[in-house]
Amino acid sequence: MLFLREKNVVLAVHSAKAPTDAEWGTFMELLREVSPRELRILAITDGGSPNVHHRALLNEYMAGAEPPISVVSSSLTVRGVATAISWFNKRIRAFDPAHIDSAFDHIGFAPAERSAWLQRATKLAVELDGAVESLDRAAGSVRKRA
Repeated sequence: MLFLREKNVVLAVHSAKAPTDAEWGTFMELLREVSPRELRILAITDGGSPNVHHRALLNEYMAGAEPPISVVSSSLTVRGVATAISWFNKRIRAFDPAHIDSAFDHIGFAPAERSAWLQRATKLAVELDGAVESLDRAAGSVRKRA
């Protein structure tokens, strides 16, 4: 799992591996730099997702706030985790990579911003030592429409 923050937007890219406690701890430190009421999150994952303990830490940080979160993945398991998180945040949505534009719409990204965020995600995926299939599919979906 790798991530970055730009202003109130956090981008997280996961391989198929679940984040370690150390990775999630660092991720939570990054989130705490932004008020959950101002936050927007884009997560792209091949299957890595927070475990029950990680989700509890996330819910504690949110403290009732419901920031928009888009989770892009082909994994049905990841979509199930998004559903579990939605019990505490009604503004989390899971999207198939073919619907990346809907994921961007959900977190309020203008069309002009999207390619730059996909490039950032691609750089993170390269640092993960390999391709993230969900990201490749999302980027391919955007290229087909361009």
